[in-house]
Amino acid sequence: MPGVLWGRASTPFTPAFWRLACIASGAILDQSRYHLGTSLKEEVVACLLGGHGVTGELGLAAYNHLRLNHVVDRQHSAEHIEKLLSEPLDVGGRPIRYRYPRQKAKYISAAIVYLNANTPPEDCGKALRDWLTAIPGIGHKTASWIARNWLDAQDIAILDIHIHRAGVLAGIFSPNDNVTRDYLRMEESFVTLAEGIGIPANILDNQIWNELRLTPSTVRQMLIDRGVTSVDCCGLPPANNRSTGRNYELFATT
Repeated sequence: MPGVLWGRASTPFTPAFWRLACIASGAILDQSRYHLGTSLKEEVVACLLGGHGVTGELGLAAYNHLRLNHVVDRQHSAEHIEKLLSEPLDVGGRPIRYRYPRQKAKYISAAIVYLNANTPPEDCGKALRDWLTAIPGIGHKTASWIARNWLDAQDIAILDIHIHRAGVLAGIFSPNDNVTRDYLRMEESFVTLAEGIGIPANILDNQIWNELRLTPSTVRQMLIDRGVTSVDCCGLPPANNRSTGRNYELFATT
């Protein structure tokens, strides 16, 4: 990519570093590992239950609870789904309540109605992703997550704060690019980077997320050294070592 330095493999978060990290982790040898469900409807429900503010463990527990209660294979009202999501969930042996039962119940109910009435395009990730964004509550990121999982798609990217920060450090994003406003433009840059590195975009995305969530202090200092502040769109990780956000690995191992 013009203007993007390859860097050293020993220097964190350079393109060379990401290529080596993906190879060393063995991720490129096992690319079909992201499915959460056995149908597209299950995949949609699982991803709707994850995302910002919901840990991987909690999202997975909620998904399994709805699946065991036949929410996916039978039509249920939003009120019934909300009731199920309001029940305590077993997360690591502890009863925990789901954070957004009413909002997510409405989204899930509407999504199942839409999926039952329409035939999705499944010839490529972008086509499925764009089709999914017509469902209430599903934006580009969630739709990309679903399409990546279901089709093992490599022509899209799941952009969040971690990918934004990594892109800033790699030189493909600006600190004030906005994932909501600039999603498609940023996605194109990320997919181009993945092609240049020689790593599928779906593998690179997951590898970056795992690395950055485990090294918040390093990421914070590197962003500060680049002049990034907490008010920029990519922000700064918290000063402590507490990791937050989506959890693909927990989902991916089910």
